Amino acid sequence: MTGVTEPNGGYFAGLGSSGTNFGATLWSKAVSDTSFNLGTEVRTASGTNTSWAADTYQTGQTYFAVLGYTFGDAATASDDTVNLWIDPTVGGAQPATSTIGDAHTGADLASINRFFFRQDSATETPGIQIDALRIGTTWESVTASNLSIKDNNIAGLKVYPNPVSNGTFFIETAANAEKAVVVYDVLGKQVVNTTTTTNAINVSNLKGGVYIVKITENGNTATRKMVIK
Repeated sequence: MTGVTEPNGGYFAGLGSSGTNFGATLWSKAVSDTSFNLGTEVRTASGTNTSWAADTYQTGQTYFAVLGYTFGDAATASDDTVNLWIDPTVGGAQPATSTIGDAHTGADLASINRFFFRQDSATETPGIQIDALRIGTTWESVTASNLSIKDNNIAGLKVYPNPVSNGTFFIETAANAEKAVVVYDVLGKQVVNTTTTTNAINVSNLKGGVYIVKITENGNTATRKMVIK
């Protein structure tokens, strides 16, 4: 955090099942000119239901935050929970106790299919610099000490050109078999999902930026970082 000015709090990130149904939101509020508090809500309201950490944090420092949403019994209403860990051990086991936990009495999320960053008003939106974003379904997948996006379990894999400048990129492999291709943006949102027996993938509808390409062929998977101009 480079700066937090709102004393009442506002949320700047979270998970969701749609553009209006949010959960596991991450909140901040100013404590002083140089310190702030972090909080979370299992379902997003006005901030009155936010659970806040007992500790305060300093602006200008780097913190590792892990936010987890847990679905309860599908037959039971209002039993989903959210937990926030601040600075857990990278590569370590999941701590038995989180920094913050939150439950609720509202409607549970039916599903989660997106992560978002949110810009609120000029005072409620904190100044943030983010050096890594990991999204997964297990503790290990988001806290591993060495996460590589260049795992290569597909023989002869080539993805080109990179950067992509004409709306099409190509995938070549030794087998040249049918491939499942999924493209994610930097927020983890799936923007392309296709199965192809050809080499060409059309991304002409995507804006310029950095993307992650996940390729699966004959049960083997590899990922590549790709830039679109």
